[in-house]
Amino acid sequence: MWRSYEGLLRYAQVVYWHTASRSLIPAIQLGSSEPALSRSDLATRTYMLATIYWSHIEREKQASAAKNEVNNLPGLFADLRIRLKDGFQLTKEQKENIRCIAQDLIYKPTQFTFKALFIEVDKTIRDNKDQLNMTNIFFSPAREKVLTSHIRKTCSSVRNGFRQDVRDSVIGEKIRSLQEFTFHISFKYKRGGPGEKLDIGYTIHNALLVSIVI
Repeated sequence: MWRSYEGLLRYAQVVYWHTASRSLIPAIQLGSSEPALSRSDLATRTYMLATIYWSHIEREKQASAAKNEVNNLPGLFADLRIRLKDGFQLTKEQKENIRCIAQDLIYKPTQFTFKALFIEVDKTIRDNKDQLNMTNIFFSPAREKVLTSHIRKTCSSVRNGFRQDVRDSVIGEKIRSLQEFTFHISFKYKRGGPGEKLDIGYTIHNALLVSIVI
């Protein structure tokens, strides 16, 4: 047997449970009192008790670390928001919605101000931002700037494409009758396509556009 419980205490410290070693003193004192436990028995019990204390201390450390991480979450989220703003881009769906709106508006029977198409598109998006999944853009000047830039580019592309389609209907190898052109172009530009019965206004509008080309 060890000469004193301090010897057993040093034994516990050797296995690096320094923080728990003070809590082992009463147990070692009890195991060393008469009739004393055998050396191997007392060492085993001390080791097991030290393991329990060590496990408890480690759990406390982990809980403390987790608490600190939770306390830091607001700062982490704030940093993440800033980083996301720097790398903001429109989604594929948002870009497609912008193009669909531009195509639908340019094909309206009452549409003759093609140069200002982007203004109508912008207003339509603002008025319907919830349905078009655009709510993450507004109230952020930087994001609105990205949106406005893309609207202008898209409207320019749609306007050039529409002009080319009108031209091709009367010039070249893709000549179509007015009725054929109206039906065909409705699929490409009108939201929902021609439907069961297309309004006569679309045919009149197309006739006016074709006459300008001719």
